[in-house]
Amino acid sequence: SNVLFLNSGTRKFKDISEMNSWILEGLRRVPEGDTIIDLGDMFWGMDSGEIKKFMDSIPCKNWYKVMGNHDKEKMYYSSQGIMHKYFKSIQDTLEIPVYTRDGGFYHVFASHTPSIDWPGMYRGGIHVYGHVHGHLDEWEKSNPRLMCDVGVDSHLAQSFGTPVLRFTDII
Repeated sequence: SNVLFLNSGTRKFKDISEMNSWILEGLRRVPEGDTIIDLGDMFWGMDSGEIKKFMDSIPCKNWYKVMGNHDKEKMYYSSQGIMHKYFKSIQDTLEIPVYTRDGGFYHVFASHTPSIDWPGMYRGGIHVYGHVHGHLDEWEKSNPRLMCDVGVDSHLAQSFGTPVLRFTDII
């Protein structure tokens, strides 16, 4: 199975609705056995009915949620919130091993915002994030650390033309 990263942004779209349609189209192609990590703010501007319809239409059900600055905590953390049933975990950050086909693995630290230092960094750990809307692309190119903006409006996402990046796209 693949591990996929997703983070929303609005820079290349005329409005949020157009962006959400593009993201949904990409997510509908994700196989059921894959893992999706939402790096925050994916449902910005959507009400609970729209979110439910969105989530119910995606075949892959193996989701992890990293909270973004625009995510409404009440929707995720309260017992009345609709979101907790869609995610294996809802956290501010996520540390997860990603296994490779040759039996190796990478320690991945996922957060909504970039960090200068992260768990596993000195052992080859990779840091993935969103939030910055591609504004750190040039800095990333000159920095030898293993960190990557995987937001939909980052240079990386734009070069692949998809809102969903596979882990193998970034290593």
